[in-house]
Amino acid sequence: MAHNIQILESGNACFVEATHYGEIKPAWHGLGTQYDDPMTIEFAMKEAHADFEVSMQPVVALTPDLVDAMNSGSFINASMLKGCIIEGSTCNVRMDINQPIAITSDKYGLIQNADAFRFISNICGMEDNAPVIETMGVLNDGSTFASIRMKSIYDLGKGDDVDMYLIVKNSFNSKEALSVFTAFQRVVCQNTLNAAFRNAQSKLLIRHTRYANNRLADIENAAKTLKFYELYKEEFMSNMERLKTIKLTDKQCEKIICKTIMTDDAWSVYEKSNYDRFNDDLSTRTKNQVENALNVMETGVGQKECADKGTGLWVYNGITTLYANHTKFKDDEKKFNSIFGGGADGKQQKAFELISNVA
Repeated sequence: MAHNIQILESGNACFVEATHYGEIKPAWHGLGTQYDDPMTIEFAMKEAHADFEVSMQPVVALTPDLVDAMNSGSFINASMLKGCIIEGSTCNVRMDINQPIAITSDKYGLIQNADAFRFISNICGMEDNAPVIETMGVLNDGSTFASIRMKSIYDLGKGDDVDMYLIVKNSFNSKEALSVFTAFQRVVCQNTLNAAFRNAQSKLLIRHTRYANNRLADIENAAKTLKFYELYKEEFMSNMERLKTIKLTDKQCEKIICKTIMTDDAWSVYEKSNYDRFNDDLSTRTKNQVENALNVMETGVGQKECADKGTGLWVYNGITTLYANHTKFKDDEKKFNSIFGGGADGKQQKAFELISNVA
């Protein structure tokens, strides 16, 4: 199971999390340090060994003469190296452990972790309802992430609360931008929701151009006023309330489930058979997938007790429960990637749109 958390030569893992006196289950990989109390961003960065700096260093081409000198242990003078510097290219190096991270151009806009995560201090406090830092870690390529929990923004019923998270990730390669995005999690069953938004972007991205650091003010201003958080909170709550108002028949629920999980070919067979899910032309595997999904919708975590049975919210909740609690993945990393931006996320988005179209 690949956690990809960086382990230093000292044996220390670059990961820290807050478990809030047992309220939160520790990470599955068991690495790093757990603390009961909320953490400041400065404390989290120090404990996660994320308070390092990256420097853009020259890139040198190893000519055959240089390679021979290295292999033989011969002296290499500065003039030999200087003549082999590749103009326009640099290497991002993590300075505390002299780790080369990635080759970039000299136009790359380096954003240090201290700057990338500074805005978190503007939204996290020590009040009971204040956002709190849940986790912070560094991956093997130097990419650094943090998750900030906004507590209990919505109650699905029977104490089934939804928390919203801000996930922040900073990297030091030319492929990934500094990103801040939203995620949702049900506290009771640890089910993950990734609600679809029609009128709002769920990400803030800052690409690593030479003007990248100037754009950090955009995130800081959004964080200071909490408009970023409030926008998605209001949109999420509005979507959930709207789903509650959509009444569905048993057959409509079945069609939404089938359209969500079936392949296009299987759906075509189902549609041509006048929506008979037991049709002989459907594979046994497809039939079993549909029956399992329908069963989860009826009896999955929180579904029996749900006061909104037969509504769009009930069906959507059934789909998210299917992928978060009843679908087997190779490992937790594959599960996370699927639910956040992968195949499962696409299925949940599809279900959301199908339910919305009924209205």
